[in-house]
Amino acid sequence: MSKPVDAMRRAALAAIPALFCAVLPAAVQAAEKVLKIGVLGVMSGPAASWGLVNKYCAEATAQMFNEKGGVKIGADTYKIEIVSIDDKNDPKLAVSGAERLTRQEGIKYKNGEFQTVFVGTVAD
Repeated sequence: MSKPVDAMRRAALAAIPALFCAVLPAAVQAAEKVLKIGVLGVMSGPAASWGLVNKYCAEATAQMFNEKGGVKIGADTYKIEIVSIDDKNDPKLAVSGAERLTRQEGIKYKNGEFQTVFVGTVAD
C-alpha cells in the first residue's frame, strides 16, 4: 500500500476511540428512564408569582433527586425532567397547555387543585 493510504488508515483507527468516548455517554444517558413532571400555571403577567413558585420548586426538587441518582419507583430508578407551560392566566391557554402535556409530552397523571401538576414516564 502507499504511504498516504496507510496514514489515512492510521488516522481513522486513531479517531475510533475518541468517537466511541463521545458517543458512549450519550447512549448511556439515552438508556436512563425519565419521569416527566409537568407544571401548568401562570408564569407571566401580574399573577406570575404563583406559577413561578411552583415551577421553581419543582425544578429545585428534581435537581435534588437527580443529583442523588434519581427517584426509585419499584425496581426502576428515574431521572426527573420538569416540563413547564405558562397558561398566562388564560383558560384557553390552560386547556391547550394541558393537551400538550398529555398528548405531546406523554404525561399521564395529574395532581393539584389550583395549580395543576402532571406526572408521566418516558419509556427507555
